[in-house]
Amino acid sequence: KAARDKKKRLKKRNTIIAAVVAAVVLILIVYQVGFGKNAYDVTVAGNSVCIIDKSKITSEDISNNVVASLEEELGTSVKLKDEIALVPVHASSSKVVTTEYAITQVRNAVGYEVEAGVIIVDGTKAAVVSSKDEADNLLESILGKYAPENADVTKCEFEQTVITQNQFVDSSEILSFEEAYKKLTYTTPVEQEYTVVSGDTLWLVANKMGMTIEEIKTLNSLDSENLKIGQTLKVTRQMPFLTVVYNGAAS
Repeated sequence: KAARDKKKRLKKRNTIIAAVVAAVVLILIVYQVGFGKNAYDVTVAGNSVCIIDKSKITSEDISNNVVASLEEELGTSVKLKDEIALVPVHASSSKVVTTEYAITQVRNAVGYEVEAGVIIVDGTKAAVVSSKDEADNLLESILGKYAPENADVTKCEFEQTVITQNQFVDSSEILSFEEAYKKLTYTTPVEQEYTVVSGDTLWLVANKMGMTIEEIKTLNSLDSENLKIGQTLKVTRQMPFLTVVYNGAAS
């Protein structure tokens, strides 16, 4: 009898344990269906963009697809600036979008830089154009502009330290060839002193300095156009941003 009672107690306990386990499993199933994290929130720089189902795609896969799409459109290398992440969330099926749509949304939201040609003058970024080849061609054009007449341009070089290199930049920094050329060939007026030599006239001095006769007279408070050998005049000369040397002589 004692053995039978013990067997009944064990059977009752096992029944209770089985019921509790079944209840827990049922609760977990209900929670997973109703509240479990069944999807990914796709974020760009921490901001939610869209929701996708828990597929095998990774944030790296999305990044690679976005980069490939941008590079195909822009025709140059692209580097993303913002982090793309997949955050587990619970979402209803009505809020879940396709992976293809998610990639499009991420592309529209993500910040990126493009590879371009950068012209650096004395260690400072001076201008950015679409490619290093275009940057090199631009500098050749400027050398040609400032080289002495009929001089061999291949023997000319800049007084400044000028280099070109590929860099990733914001697309808004890229200038057209014409815009960059104008930026690198601008001039600024610099006041200098000029000593009158034999044969000089006010017209010759003005022409040499790129000034008018009236400008020189005003700057020096001259009442007449007569000059004396050895006389010192204040003049202004337009100095270009880039200067060129040829056989050791500045142009």
